[in-house]
Amino acid sequence: MMKKIFLLLPVLAMFFAACEEDNNWGYNANRTDIIVQNTNVYLLDPGASASIETDAAATEVNTNVGVTVSLSSGKGTFTATKSQLGISAVDDTKQVEFTATINGYVSYAYAIFTMMDPLSVSEPGAVILNSVNDTITYEINAASTAPDAITVTQKINSGSAVTVPKTGGWDVSSDDIVFSGDEFAEGDTVTYSVTATNTNGSISHSVSFVVGKYTFTASDNFTLSQDTMAYDFVGGAFVKATNIDSSDIARVVVPGQSVGFKTIGNAQFVETTELVYTTADVNTIEDEFNAGVAVTTMPDVSVDEYYIYKTIRTVSGQTETYYGLLKVTEIQGAFAGQEDQVAISFERKYLE
Repeated sequence: MMKKIFLLLPVLAMFFAACEEDNNWGYNANRTDIIVQNTNVYLLDPGASASIETDAAATEVNTNVGVTVSLSSGKGTFTATKSQLGISAVDDTKQVEFTATINGYVSYAYAIFTMMDPLSVSEPGAVILNSVNDTITYEINAASTAPDAITVTQKINSGSAVTVPKTGGWDVSSDDIVFSGDEFAEGDTVTYSVTATNTNGSISHSVSFVVGKYTFTASDNFTLSQDTMAYDFVGGAFVKATNIDSSDIARVVVPGQSVGFKTIGNAQFVETTELVYTTADVNTIEDEFNAGVAVTTMPDVSVDEYYIYKTIRTVSGQTETYYGLLKVTEIQGAFAGQEDQVAISFERKYLE
């Protein structure tokens, strides 16, 4: 019995407290929810434009920023300049109090207005000397007031920024800035800046990149030890030597004397230097290959010899040329009647 009385007492106390507070804790038909939507303000906007919705009996909503919203069937639009809100820079915020009065009873709501950045500019990724159609994309948020104009500038290293023109002008909603790596020199620091402006303001973003070169950084290792097997440079895997469409390199043994390699398909080889093996890139490898003497068989090789290879594939009528580099890393086995045990190992560098 004592346990039931103990449970009822707090309920009675809450009821009386609600009565003493003029039903603030209870249901009151004159109270209303005030719903505020669209509270983002973009830097290129003249100000805020938020939708207001409340009880149909309310005729207006007042605010603490000096703006009164007239309502029709409980709906209206709150508009305030950035100056009225006291926000001027991206990420500035302002909490606005909204009040609606019905039959003398006041209801409250609060909304935070945030200044948003309307402009986004993408990073171009790796830019290399021989690259083409590199792209930086900019976009204006669809919810923002559109700019009157977009300006794009380019700066190389510490030089002056120059305007990048575009026939017909840059689109005021989104566009691609297209350029090529071979417009620059290796090691150049290039900065593109995009500026959007209208009568309400201006916003600018920059992206920078350092121009590199496309080197043969990918690598694998393989060993040729059978006359029946070959290695495919494009597929990066062993294939049967009879498959001449992809047999780029196979073992060749001169009985009792030496071991080397040969091509079964269309691969060609040019002997080169350690320096070329270490530093060659897309822009230099073809010239290095053409400057040498191309062969299809090297019957006598030694450890730490270096070669450039070239191989061609035709897929769906399209001809593709592939270059790469080889280093002889090990020769295993003995001659004099045991040539079938001789193996030659390589490290290969290629483009991913």
